[in-house]
Amino acid sequence: MNQQDNSLIEKMNIKSDAIIINQSNSFSYHETKLKNSIVKWYEFNERGIGLSRNTGFMRSDADIIQFADDDMIFTDTYYEDVLLEYQKHPEADVILFSNKCLNEDRMPYQVNNFRRINRFEGVKFGGARITVRRE
Repeated sequence: MNQQDNSLIEKMNIKSDAIIINQSNSFSYHETKLKNSIVKWYEFNERGIGLSRNTGFMRSDADIIQFADDDMIFTDTYYEDVLLEYQKHPEADVILFSNKCLNEDRMPYQVNNFRRINRFEGVKFGGARITVRRE
């Protein structure tokens, strides 16, 4: 990702607590306070989307986690939407969501309704659409 400033927060329309893992050539940490939340920004001199997701997951203490990529744009109500779906489906450990993506060719599959899918079918939606609930 190698972001040089905090503009990603606005570009992605982040309005909730978040952890950003920035793949750069340095190691650092800072926090950005939003209106009602905090974005924790980590810089690591390491590469790999799976490594970044695991690094963010390990540093999170949230009950529900939304994975994302840096080219995604969240709706103004995404936080409430995710919480509502987990309230409506207390049996769900994982729920996939469709978020707007700046690279429209990258994720052609849309999540249109709630239904159970198997892990092989879930792969076609991409990791950036995944939300997970901790135990």
